[in-house]
Amino acid sequence: MQKGEKILYSSKDNELYLRKQNIDGSFESLFKQKYIDLNKNNIFRIPKGTSEITLFADNNIYDAKLNIFKQYKVV
Repeated sequence: MQKGEKILYSSKDNELYLRKQNIDGSFESLFKQKYIDLNKNNIFRIPKGTSEITLFADNNIYDAKLNIFKQYKVV
């Protein structure tokens, strides 16, 4: 990851993605990578209530931000 790049993740019904936003604003799907397989159970949803999320990297993490948005269904 370069400074200014973002990893975007959605487990919303009918809008499932894991992608990287590059510095120029373009997107790169990470599902095509050898480590991400939609046939395996590596897509998660955060349960209601309190959760703990830990970020790991091979190098130092100098700047990280995690935004979590609730999904609402309109009837």
